[in-house]
Amino acid sequence: MKRFRFRNIPVILLVLIACTASFAQTAGNGRISGTLVDTNGAFIPNGTISLSLNDGKTENGNQRSKHGLSAADGRYSIEGLQPGEYTLTADFFGMFYKNPKVVISGSKATVLDITVTCENRCEEDGPGAMSTEDDEASIFNDLLGRVLAGIGPGHSPLRGYENHIVLSKEGIKPEWIKPQTRFQFLLLNNAEIQARADVEGDFQYLSFYKMKMRSACAVVALTTVWAVSKSSGLAYCSNGADTVVIYKKIDGKWVARPTGYIS
Repeated sequence: MKRFRFRNIPVILLVLIACTASFAQTAGNGRISGTLVDTNGAFIPNGTISLSLNDGKTENGNQRSKHGLSAADGRYSIEGLQPGEYTLTADFFGMFYKNPKVVISGSKATVLDITVTCENRCEEDGPGAMSTEDDEASIFNDLLGRVLAGIGPGHSPLRGYENHIVLSKEGIKPEWIKPQTRFQFLLLNNAEIQARADVEGDFQYLSFYKMKMRSACAVVALTTVWAVSKSSGLAYCSNGADTVVIYKKIDGKWVARPTGYIS
């Protein structure tokens, strides 16, 4: 019987140790967390938070970065960060935030609450007066009509309850809604939406965001949101087609300038 001598074992062990050490260096144990809100203090769900390390190094030609999404209550948390200085950005339907000098420590979690704003949106019109309720109702109905126009006959992912399209009451008033020939609406507040999901199961609903409202300019969004039952156990990566529109008041009428459709 032949005897095998494992002369290369020390070399193999050294390679394994080197690889382990390299992985430990790149993984990092830094962490950042906080809450994402708009200028009115309202929580921002599904906002994108990105961190890029400011060391000039790249991976596959791209600057090393990590990304995360805010939860329904606006909270976010990103882990596995190398200690160092980062550029942090947050984005939500045209609202934006940037901090080029966020320091991440390997021994202590960084806490940063973020307020996103509509920079470079409507600024050319000056501060202006606040919009009226009639302005908001007109804009809401135009935006709702644009979203409904994209829904084909006989099919709608938004008909989440008894063939109705569920609308969140947040930011709108029932009297704003004009009768529709193709659709019926069910208006619910956030607590009612959650309670119905817990009983009936997961469904999608529409929520209206007033990012900036002035007398001659407005930035708004109508987004689809998943109402998730507490017993669902499911996580949804996408909320569907979300529409962001800038409105300008020209000759007494609101004129839409779509800025994007995000899915």
